[in-house]
Amino acid sequence: MFTEKDFEVLKKEAEKECYLYTVRDSIRIDDFFHQLHPELTLSKIRKIIKEGQVTIDGETVKPNKKLHKGNKIDIDLHRPETNLPVKENLNLEIIFEDEYLAVINKPPGIVVHPAPGNYEGTIVSGLLYYFDELAASKEKTRVGIVHRLDKETSGVLLIAKTDEAHEKLSALFKDRKMRKVYQGIVYGKLKEKKGVVNEPIGRSLSDRTKMAVRYDNSREAITAYQVLQESENHDFSLIEFYPKTGRTHQIRIHAKFLNCPIAGDKKYLKGKYPFQSTISRHLLHARSLSFIHPFTQKELSFTANHFDDFLHLQEKIFHSSTIV
Repeated sequence: MFTEKDFEVLKKEAEKECYLYTVRDSIRIDDFFHQLHPELTLSKIRKIIKEGQVTIDGETVKPNKKLHKGNKIDIDLHRPETNLPVKENLNLEIIFEDEYLAVINKPPGIVVHPAPGNYEGTIVSGLLYYFDELAASKEKTRVGIVHRLDKETSGVLLIAKTDEAHEKLSALFKDRKMRKVYQGIVYGKLKEKKGVVNEPIGRSLSDRTKMAVRYDNSREAITAYQVLQESENHDFSLIEFYPKTGRTHQIRIHAKFLNCPIAGDKKYLKGKYPFQSTISRHLLHARSLSFIHPFTQKELSFTANHFDDFLHLQEKIFHSSTIV
């Protein structure tokens, strides 16, 4: 801990602060920042530092940088406008659109909305290029976004064009009135070709960037599944997943719980597996989405075609590129 005697306040406004560190004993910049702003989480503070909104003697630094006597610290709590998404032509495949909503086939390898390290080439940038109107968001980086898919996950993504549409579509997800179908190529084979995983998911205790099945500080997570294909010469299966809840990394975690992790999942998969060098991403695809249109009351169902990397590996493993 430090006291007010350890630094001099040079400037303190609504969103800009400047301090002069005046003691010899060093302290990390993230710890210094956190003690000044205990209302912010340490992870949020480190994110702000990594985004270049904190400088020491005019230089951007890493969160573990230590302060020394005479250092001048500038803190800018205002999110830079340069981080807001801009229009980019990403040649997105539009499956459907009307005056209220749109459905796209999200390519793998593209993040849905801007985040540290991914401010360009996001789905939001592609949406801004294509659509004249998108639902607003509390965060300007998430306009139109109703739900997310992981960066490497491909497939059906629902977009809201108006604020009212966003509210109603979000309610359908919350009330579990969206029928979601995913398909994934997994390592391993299951004895039970059809079943349900009902295991709660929470933040991993060993790695806060990961999720895990755990029975405290967790939330209900339910995924039904059915095996579609099994390989003859390799230990692979093509499985269809039907998530009833929408937890972060849910299908990936439940597949791992079944001892059949998603092929190519570098975050949750350890060890060596066949074709590992040829798989560039986790092979999970949001195949279809079905729901009642909140304005027209028509029953809608949308299917997204698989991308070439998925189809090529399916052909190599199962000797068939036929998708149910």
